[in-house]
Amino acid sequence: MLHGGQDDVIPASESPLAARLLTAVGMKATAKIFPGHEHTLSFEGITLAGRFIAQAVSRGR
Repeated sequence: MLHGGQDDVIPASESPLAARLLTAVGMKATAKIFPGHEHTLSFEGITLAGRFIAQAVSRGR
């Protein structure tokens, strides 16, 4: 979960909550809050998401 700390659309507290709920049902999940970021994409967030997708795809082969 990637979330802007200054998101005015969805509270940043929702991502850690979602990660905890997913973990509670047996899924692997973490949350990263980007301080100062709003409800938008950042280069760092896109990079982290790309790495996650690449790892997930390579495990599925």
